[in-house]
Amino acid sequence: MRRKAVDFLEFSEPDRLAAEIATKYHFWETKRASWLELAKEARDYVFATDTRTTSAGNLGWKNSTHLPKLCQIRDNLHANYMAAIFPNDRAITFEADNKESAVAKSQEAIEAYMRNKLRLSDFRTEVKKCLYDFIDYGNCFSKVDFVNETVTDPTTGETTTKYAGPQFSR
Repeated sequence: MRRKAVDFLEFSEPDRLAAEIATKYHFWETKRASWLELAKEARDYVFATDTRTTSAGNLGWKNSTHLPKLCQIRDNLHANYMAAIFPNDRAITFEADNKESAVAKSQEAIEAYMRNKLRLSDFRTEVKKCLYDFIDYGNCFSKVDFVNETVTDPTTGETTTKYAGPQFSR
């Protein structure tokens, strides 16, 4: 079966476009429902402390104690992935592609700028969420948006930029 990307430009009338988007959304949500049910069951097993909360609870066994071994494996995987991705606070490095960019002073300035942006945008927390998605479901999705966060001082009414730049989000 050959699949074609959805192209909404062929619908020139706003009502027809809205109807087509709603139809596609309903179709995708219906297809996704069975996956969501399987994902919920998998999560129930990962965090279960007794079998009564899982689909194995109705098997008739007298003992319902369950050791959350899957959760321990999940946590170990996450810790190992995070240690590999961010081994220290200087995990992001700049690699120059020419001699002019390879000056140590400019390289350090670029790395310091990037460390600051990643810290302010809460990059590490979003990567943690993506890693949990990857461990739990086998895939993860993310996007990058440009944000401009400001803070207003209540006493003076002065607005200060808290963070402006790209923000990675799950």
